[in-house]
Amino acid sequence: MARWQEPLDAVVPAPPAGPGARIAACSLRVFGGLTKAWATPKDASPKRNFTDLLMIAAVLRRFDVVAVHEVRGNLRALQHPMKVLGAVQ
Repeated sequence: MARWQEPLDAVVPAPPAGPGARIAACSLRVFGGLTKAWATPKDASPKRNFTDLLMIAAVLRRFDVVAVHEVRGNLRALQHPMKVLGAVQ
């Protein structure tokens, strides 16, 4: 995740100087299933993989409050970034 920090610094706002919170709302299109690999094979479904989930976690980590939209019935893909962020044991 360290290699993504500098590019994220360029697009995600810095923390507020005083009291305040950074709030994000994310629409993670069809966020449910997961291909359990670091790179998704061409014919795999779903297309989202572990690398994608680490990038999502790196972005979410920069906010204090996050709303995630389009989460499907299968929560497998959501659980991985939550583990990285320390929200799930």
